[in-house]
Amino acid sequence: PTGYFGKTPDWEIDSEFKRVLERVMTKEEVLSLNKKFCFIGSHTINHPHLTNLKEDQIFTELVESKNVLEELLNSKIRYLSFPYGNYNQNIVRLSLEVGYEKVFTIEPGNIPVNWNSVILNRISASPKDWKIETLLKLLGGYNWQ
Repeated sequence: PTGYFGKTPDWEIDSEFKRVLERVMTKEEVLSLNKKFCFIGSHTINHPHLTNLKEDQIFTELVESKNVLEELLNSKIRYLSFPYGNYNQNIVRLSLEVGYEKVFTIEPGNIPVNWNSVILNRISASPKDWKIETLLKLLGGYNWQ
């Protein structure tokens, strides 16, 4: 979330791991990422539950985060990952209207081979995940859900 560059998050990461002593990457750290191995997408400004916001607030979260990242990286931001995986069809529509091409939920599922879908699945990770659980998630063991 662009409103938290270099700051400790104040949103609930996990009920058992509130206020984890981690911080969001700084702008400099984001710029230092090797673009061969990762891509940057948006995650809003403030990490809100988007379905709890009014449409103008959702629009602001989507647009301003995208603009900050595009200016910082000097490249188009095409992907959005919904905070908490929280969305509805109106939020998907707004996301497309402001220029995102793909949006990610936290609903497990197979990654589509051709990426034709606008809504893509991802699997959440938590500090409480066991090492074997993390490995299973990375290997696709949760795609059956």
